Amino acid sequence: KRRLWRPKDGASQMASSTHRPFPFIWPTWITGLLAGDKQCRWAAWYRAHYRYEKRPDQNFDSAAWTASHNALVQRRKAALEADGWRVTLEGQNDFKLVGRTAVLSGKPDLLAFKDGQALVSDEKTGKKKNADFWQVLIYMLALPRKRSDLVRLRGEVVYSDDLVVPVAPEELTPQRSEQIFAMLRLVGGDEPPERVPSENECSFCDIAD
Repeated sequence: KRRLWRPKDGASQMASSTHRPFPFIWPTWITGLLAGDKQCRWAAWYRAHYRYEKRPDQNFDSAAWTASHNALVQRRKAALEADGWRVTLEGQNDFKLVGRTAVLSGKPDLLAFKDGQALVSDEKTGKKKNADFWQVLIYMLALPRKRSDLVRLRGEVVYSDDLVVPVAPEELTPQRSEQIFAMLRLVGGDEPPERVPSENECSFCDIAD
């Protein structure tokens, strides 16, 4: 059973935090909230508004995850290229969408182009989650607002067992777009949402006491 982390010296997490000049949001900070897998909006708000020293996670092997993820990305890239797609990789796909309340920043694993089509592909080494679908939707919402060659963008989530879950342009409905924008406004807003502590969420949260 995973134990909740506590700082050994009893120091406050707030003391080691610095306030961001302008709220900054990474897609994975809000995808669990959009999918209903997480409930604590305060944690996402705090990440958006503060830089902080993350608590160590002794159960996560960063080197192994990076190696597995890179291998999966390269495998999908090779498959797309073999099918005639032109593919750009991670850092080439970096974007920053500046809104009134926050900056939304992302780095999709793959963008692919073929015969006037555009595809954003996100690779996941873990189990299939609803949050993965929302992450691709966020990319499909944000990228066309930054790049004219990504209009009518479609998406996909690719898992380590080579399961490919397509995300059609029609999946980004006006209602889902507004859900994303509403979450960005809430997380980027001045007022912190209510904290919703739970053993499950707090045990995996990298924000300390």
